[in-house]
Amino acid sequence: DSVEGDVDTDGDGVSDFRDLDSDDDGIDDADEANAAGTPDTDGDGTPDFRDTDTDGDGIPDADEGNVDTDLDGNADFRDLDSDGDGYTDAEEAGAGSVSADAGSIPPGKYGGGCASTGANPVGGAGSLVLAAGALSVLLRRRKGQA
Repeated sequence: DSVEGDVDTDGDGVSDFRDLDSDDDGIDDADEANAAGTPDTDGDGTPDFRDTDTDGDGIPDADEGNVDTDLDGNADFRDLDSDGDGYTDAEEAGAGSVSADAGSIPPGKYGGGCASTGANPVGGAGSLVLAAGALSVLLRRRKGQA
């Protein structure tokens, strides 16, 4: 096929033009394409159907999956903020937070927390500081003050 050529991106012995998942990321090439042809979501020069990190956030597409966690119309493998909480997936992954959980906030955000106190991010007094700070900000957001 003129778009995919005779290349075997994932090295599975099946040329891309015959392979339903050319980059072996668990997302079918048909889902990685669109009506305009072969997108390159992250602009790295590798079309999405050959890119194992389509959005360039450092998290493999195989881990993000072909779901739309925050229901914003962008599948998680193309969404830089999969849970819609205002923190990028890369920021959350680097801080040990869960990128597909809007309630999981990176340590040190919202005025303190584990990272700024040096406390263990899993349990201990630092977690209570983080939870209290996050709750405060969420309440301010709900009232339109943040």
